[in-house]
Amino acid sequence: MKVIINNIDRFIDYLIYAIVLIIPVYIAFFNEFYDIFILPKLVIFQVLVGGGWLLLIFKYFVDKDNLRTGLRFSKVQVTLISLCFLYLVSVFISSVFSLNLNQSIWGGNLREQGFVSYFFYVLFFLLLVFSVSSLSQIKRFIICLCAASFVVCVFGLLQFFGVMENSFADRLSSTLGHPNYLGHYLIIVIPLSIYSVYFLASNMFWRVSLLGLVVLQFICLILTYSRAAWLGLGFAVLIILIFFALNLKRLDALKFKLNMVHYVIMIGILFLGIVLMQLSPIFAQRVKSIADFSSGSVKNRMIHWGSALDELRGATSVRVLFGYGPDTLDYIFAKHYKPELAIYEKVNTYPSRAHSFVLDSLLQVGIIGFLLLISIFCYILSLGLSCIRGLDKSNRDECWLIIALACSLFAHTVNDLFSFSLVVGNMMALLCLGFMVILVQNLCVLSDSFVVLYFNEIYFKRLLLMVVMVFALFMSYELIFVARADFFRSRADKYLTSNNCSDFVENINMAIFLNPNKVTYKEDFLEYGSRCLSQMETGVVKHELVSDLLSIVKDIKLMNYSFRSMISVAHAYTYIGSYYNSEYFSEAEMEYKKAIEYNPNFTIHYRNLAQLLFWQDRPTEALAYLNRGLNKLPDLANEKLNLIIHGEHKEEVRIEREVFENLISQIDK
Repeated sequence: MKVIINNIDRFIDYLIYAIVLIIPVYIAFFNEFYDIFILPKLVIFQVLVGGGWLLLIFKYFVDKDNLRTGLRFSKVQVTLISLCFLYLVSVFISSVFSLNLNQSIWGGNLREQGFVSYFFYVLFFLLLVFSVSSLSQIKRFIICLCAASFVVCVFGLLQFFGVMENSFADRLSSTLGHPNYLGHYLIIVIPLSIYSVYFLASNMFWRVSLLGLVVLQFICLILTYSRAAWLGLGFAVLIILIFFALNLKRLDALKFKLNMVHYVIMIGILFLGIVLMQLSPIFAQRVKSIADFSSGSVKNRMIHWGSALDELRGATSVRVLFGYGPDTLDYIFAKHYKPELAIYEKVNTYPSRAHSFVLDSLLQVGIIGFLLLISIFCYILSLGLSCIRGLDKSNRDECWLIIALACSLFAHTVNDLFSFSLVVGNMMALLCLGFMVILVQNLCVLSDSFVVLYFNEIYFKRLLLMVVMVFALFMSYELIFVARADFFRSRADKYLTSNNCSDFVENINMAIFLNPNKVTYKEDFLEYGSRCLSQMETGVVKHELVSDLLSIVKDIKLMNYSFRSMISVAHAYTYIGSYYNSEYFSEAEMEYKKAIEYNPNFTIHYRNLAQLLFWQDRPTEALAYLNRGLNKLPDLANEKLNLIIHGEHKEEVRIEREVFENLISQIDK
């Protein structure tokens, strides 16, 4: 029996190794998924976490000692289970009363942070707490972290030298998909990598290699040009230095001293920063722009934060307590789009996040969910830092690991004050929290501070079997349906690019069939499938496509559909009216007017509605809408729009103005 249990423990460790190694590194190199950065990572993460829990449950199932002596939980574990359970209940309530139930449960497009994701994040954290029990295990996981970060950094440098494709010309994004996500990942890894230089390197070769990795991580961090990440790591170091100053005697007992290696690292990083400041205008501009609150993306953030605060001020008591639901903030920010965003971001675009952990949490899960999450974080951090005070020099290794973990968590927190986390960022933060709990339990939890639960063997086994079945079904759903659906959506996109309408429609329909909860697939079908009507002669195929489009419209209208859905429905009606039956023009007109009423600052609605009215021989009304839309665009002479930093946005505004002026001259002939 012990052999079986030991093998189960070993396999659980392998799954955690896989999570640590694969999730940051994985990217769909051959673009076989439509969402190549977030969804594949999330599916793999959920399957591996689910597999870990199946093994853990099987371990409890075969271990007869658990039934005889009872399951033992430390008071720390009981507290964490209670807080996590309350947090999940709070998020579930937020999802039930959200602006869009489907989106809140399963997650929105390219974010995928619905209730199911929250649930698996909690499961991952608890899997660490219940399956990892020793410092040696944690050290092996940190080695895996270092190995994964090396691959991530090498991939980033290949982008820098033009060997690998990069969507961000001047900034590294590596396998994380965005420079800010890469920066976020690195500031969590760097403190643990520095710890590994001193406590994991078994000889000079590995110490020099790990030191080289730290330098490589810093280079990649700088080349992300992620200001939130820079601030995160900077403030984390500052907080740790304050902690050092307040605990000099304790640190002296732990033989803390700055040796030559410390000085070389600090001087080298400082020198690298000075050189980059001189050689790279982008680096210098990014550093200076941190305090520029009147232009660029900083001003953009300020506008979004203001919109979030306005929404919170006008929220009902239920919304204040439970929020608008996970992953539904696109509903809110579409409502708060302002013409000035065309200067600081793009014309007719709006975010799906406030780019602030505090505001995002308050809007999504309300003050209850936010306070519960903060309680979990602060409880674990306070346990770790207070545990240090009870350690002596025999625990030097563990003490410095707790300090490194605290540094990573502080960096993560400060970064998220100006940004947000997705799969990799959340996974890394939970990994640090889990490691800290394990260290506290090993070092500071008293032997008599345990709660013992006894179970009836028959009911216990039935319960475990039910849980196993639920997990197995969900993982099958993820692999067979969710992942395959995104694969077909990717194929549909390729056929769309090659103007192959029949195969596009076939593949997008397959994606919708496999994952009907994904509203984005339905919106894409309406948006692009309706355009295929222009290529079809009147007949059965055309009639079937119209029937499918109208069926999707009906599905979308049954829910509290989003602003994006509103536009997709309007476009579908427009194409159906143009190429099938002109009676649908009235439906399209109604949807465009509804969109204008929702937010009158988007110019695209005026343009599309004006074209629709012109096709119906209503030129006077069309001109009125075009002039209204033109007035929503910023003046090209605007001093902010003429700053170099807004050059790209100025060109977009110029093109949009040109489109309006051409339409006006065409109608006014």
